Amino acid sequence: VHVPAAWMALFAYSFIFFASIVAVVLRHPLGYLAARAAAPVGAVFTLVALVTGALWGQPMWGTWWVW
Repeated sequence: VHVPAAWMALFAYSFIFFASIVAVVLRHPLGYLAARAAAPVGAVFTLVALVTGALWGQPMWGTWWVW
């Protein structure tokens, strides 16, 4: 679950980037709307990736978080 969640977060943030480019360059209001709608999706997938990574890291490394 950890790696797919991280990939989905990256896809959501990439989508936000491209939607923002469309909004700024083409001045299309749908770009702003799409970017704003995708932001919480990216945040949720980032949270899932962080939590599942910590849950996986604890039994593997003996700690919740390692840098």
